[in-house]
Amino acid sequence: MTFLLFGAEVDDVQTKTGTGVTLLLTIIALRFVIDGMLPKVSYSTAAEQYLLFAFTATFVMTFLHTFLPRFCAMVYHPDELSERMNTHEKYLFGSSLIFYILWHLFSASIGYCRYRKARHGMVLKLV
Repeated sequence: MTFLLFGAEVDDVQTKTGTGVTLLLTIIALRFVIDGMLPKVSYSTAAEQYLLFAFTATFVMTFLHTFLPRFCAMVYHPDELSERMNTHEKYLFGSSLIFYILWHLFSASIGYCRYRKARHGMVLKLV
């Protein structure tokens, strides 16, 4: 969902901030719905960890999209501002995409390891 922020123009801060805040509120609402469906346990479940990751990633991306144009306006000359903002946006997109993929690969590997241990009768140890 965080990648929706890249759909707006680079200098359209209002749209990006509004979309980011809406995504944050959606994740919070989803957390309340999931909390009502899951049993009460003393440890964090995979769903809670995933929603925490999604909330953190969305918050960071909203923050960066809100302040990137202001930072670029302070640092760069107005003639090169548009080009620099586009460059920063491309780097931000690439790095967030790589982070997103790595996080899902890491989560999937941990889930698979826990599944294999449980299937072979080993006791699961919470991390």
